[in-house]
Amino acid sequence: MHCTAVIAVHPLRASWRSIRNKIRICRQTEYDLIQAYFLGNNSRQQQLATTTLASRPRFVTNA
Repeated sequence: MHCTAVIAVHPLRASWRSIRNKIRICRQTEYDLIQAYFLGNNSRQQQLATTTLASRPRFVTNA
């Protein structure tokens, strides 16, 4: 009698990854919109303040 190793994959793992990707896309879009808005206004002081506040987030993927 031999035993086959079954690797259990969490059922929400794939959907959780897609949710995390959507959040990443939303935050990048928000960052790009803020940058475009303040670059369009051509206000150097506001642009510098926004650039420090809205930094593109780095996501740690736990594989």
